[in-house]
Amino acid sequence: MSEPTQLGSDSESQTDEQRAPAGDESRPGVVAARAQADSNIHKAKIELDSAAELDRWRIGLPALLCGVLAFVFFMVWGFNQKLPDDDGSTGYIDWWWSPACLTAFIVLGVTLRVRTVNRSSAHDKVVSDEEFNVRMAELDYIPETDAPLLANRELLQRYHTLSTGQASTAFRVAVWVMGTATALVIGGAVAAALARTTTTAVTLASLTAFISALGGYVSSTLLATYRVSVEQARHYFREPLAGGYLLAAEHLAATLDAPERATALGRVVDGFIQAATNVPGAAQDSAPSEEPPGATSALS
Repeated sequence: MSEPTQLGSDSESQTDEQRAPAGDESRPGVVAARAQADSNIHKAKIELDSAAELDRWRIGLPALLCGVLAFVFFMVWGFNQKLPDDDGSTGYIDWWWSPACLTAFIVLGVTLRVRTVNRSSAHDKVVSDEEFNVRMAELDYIPETDAPLLANRELLQRYHTLSTGQASTAFRVAVWVMGTATALVIGGAVAAALARTTTTAVTLASLTAFISALGGYVSSTLLATYRVSVEQARHYFREPLAGGYLLAAEHLAATLDAPERATALGRVVDGFIQAATNVPGAAQDSAPSEEPPGATSALS
């Protein structure tokens, strides 16, 4: 039987012996899971490349044209400002053509970048899901005494990847927005300084202030999303981590003598209940009343 192919780009450095442990021939479920994972990842990669190529033509090329036109219009406008013309007109090219093209260039560039990041995140999620399915298939051939701990470790890794991926995406987009807003502010300040008329300078300064405020608001919103994602990472990490501790305690309790085992298992059960009810952010219910509901009204 041929060696299975790679599951994802992050596993390219692994050797075939590390990826396919000896004995896969006797585990048909694992072989089938690996084949299905390779097929799904290959399809996702083809869809990713096709969408990226389409976006380069639909968004990237217009963005490049807008950037070139913004530079050309700005140079023509700056040259005509030096001519002896009282109204500051440039004939068929007005001063706002360059800012309009520059704005279109930035908007299209940010849109292309966001779509690229989203596609990459979706592809990484497909790879992570397929690798997780393969790990779960491998657990079917592991002894029952070791399967819970190994499954818990896989959940730890999966939650970690999920939460850190969300936080990383939010942070990258926030950095892009801040960089874009900074570029627009600098461009607006330069254009306002070069403007010959008061009306043009005031208009450019107003647009620059608006862009600065909007960029700050969007960046703060994305950074807030980043902080929420980090808190979710901690929350999701604590749950399987507590489960791993309790599973280890249960395994150790099973090795004790009968009198001590009952007490130890009772503590493990209490720990499971405490971990299930101690959810961050959830309101704690007050202690239940000893009287059943409606008892007071019945007595009255």
